[in-house]
Amino acid sequence: MLKRMPFVLLLVAAVLLFIAGLFTSNKEWIDIHLHDTVFVIPQGHILGLAAFFLFLLWLINIATYSILFSNKLTWFHIVTTLGIILFVVWYTFTLTDGQSGSLSRRYIPGPEQPVSEFRDVNAVVMYSIAALTLVQMVFIANLLIGLYRKTTSTESLPL
Repeated sequence: MLKRMPFVLLLVAAVLLFIAGLFTSNKEWIDIHLHDTVFVIPQGHILGLAAFFLFLLWLINIATYSILFSNKLTWFHIVTTLGIILFVVWYTFTLTDGQSGSLSRRYIPGPEQPVSEFRDVNAVVMYSIAALTLVQMVFIANLLIGLYRKTTSTESLPL
């Protein structure tokens, strides 16, 4: 079953991330700085968003299973998506060591957290989002090629 329908991995990963998010403390966070705005996201929310995204992809894959062109492209899409999501989750968990504490450290970078660390976090987050977007384009290409093949194969049949 897994060989024909690799999108089951998305559901398994989504359930595991959701359960892990239930048991994760929201006292540790990641700061994302964009221009003059600081986004403070707790780890539990990151896991919940990742689980929701994977669940949504699972639903889309179920709906388009019969239309998709190549099972190899589907495997590539799913494995790469899971790899990127798990890397982001791992990165946020390793990054937040020692960041919980007073509110002053949360919003204002002090001598303990140089500005270059924030730039590194932003770069990793932006590159991960870009890579995730490119991988989703592979899924869209797989879907469009499958739709094209289905329409051209049904048009050539004699009535």
